[in-house]
Amino acid sequence: MTCSTNEDHEGARELRGMLVDSRPAELGVVEPSAVVAALDRTVMGLRVPFPALNRLPAAEIRLRNTTWH
Repeated sequence: MTCSTNEDHEGARELRGMLVDSRPAELGVVEPSAVVAALDRTVMGLRVPFPALNRLPAAEIRLRNTTWH
């Protein structure tokens, strides 16, 4: 899929900001540089793995709301 709407571009910026203190990145679940590269391709209008990128916010929210004892 390619990025074609302003909403896609805004989402890409928000995901990039989320990586600053990302729980999945901290736990080694995602590689921030790979996500940033995909987001850069998104903004350029190139094909990116949107299904995987769409799961990142859900994983982030879930991990941020999890208390580890």
